[in-house]
Amino acid sequence: MRVEIVEGFRQDRFSLVEFVPAVGSDKDLLRKAKVARSDTRLSTSGWAVTNLLHLENSVEDQFWKQHLYIEKISGDLFDPWVLECWDLHRRISDSFSDLSEDVKIARFSEFVVDFIREYGELVTSSSKKPTLKDWFTEFGEIAYVVGALREIELIQNEANTLHSMTQVETMSVQIFARRSIEAAVVAKDKKAEELRQNLCKVVGDDITEATGLVAQKLRKYTSLDISQNTEMSMVVWNLQPLCLAGWLWALVARDLFNGITYKLCAGNESDETNCTREVPSVAPNGENVPHCLNCKDEEKV
Repeated sequence: MRVEIVEGFRQDRFSLVEFVPAVGSDKDLLRKAKVARSDTRLSTSGWAVTNLLHLENSVEDQFWKQHLYIEKISGDLFDPWVLECWDLHRRISDSFSDLSEDVKIARFSEFVVDFIREYGELVTSSSKKPTLKDWFTEFGEIAYVVGALREIELIQNEANTLHSMTQVETMSVQIFARRSIEAAVVAKDKKAEELRQNLCKVVGDDITEATGLVAQKLRKYTSLDISQNTEMSMVVWNLQPLCLAGWLWALVARDLFNGITYKLCAGNESDETNCTREVPSVAPNGENVPHCLNCKDEEKV
């Protein structure tokens, strides 16, 4: 089974984005509570510290319930296919992982606002506007899956390296050593498959009936259409993203089901460019791309 992303998703970017607090005056109240708790005169009072902590947690919980206020469309469309955002899910995972190590509501709010100005909304829904906590949860799930995919990629690379050793016909690779290496390869392949099954367990090539986080997200954020590749005798699921979250989860699905791997953009080898982007082994448009779009454009100049 393979998956392919259908070209065509694009959406608006926004120039004016901000979060509207659930309670207008609580921000100042939270600051005062933190200052009061640090007062040495209160530090000896368990009752006072407990109540101030409860107040802080209550106010912070209200901040997590903030909703986005988007007033102005920038007039510029974000088209991940045209911009060749083949590694966007991995970049978001890296940025979010850095933030989540020491979560600060204000810092994460800025991260979300900058994200929307650059890419647009993550999820579009007329019935329910996502809260700051919804954004945090969605990014967290993407980061978790990308982390698992990176672990799978690492395990498979190790297995491939070990397997290549068994193909060397020399006296240095004795029978007992070959068997030991082959057993290690089998163990690593098994571990990688267990990780894949944890992310998405598909029975009979039917994603609509599959279990796991990836399957849930694909059904929620993409339109699924099945076809048959007669040349390869293989079922192909065509994924049409319904929103930006759909684009990200479609990229995840390609990595998971098509075995897509990544390497640093060739621009990273240049001292002048020092690009930190990654490029896939096969892009969604079927091309082998050594450079990200930015470095590709620079080479043309």
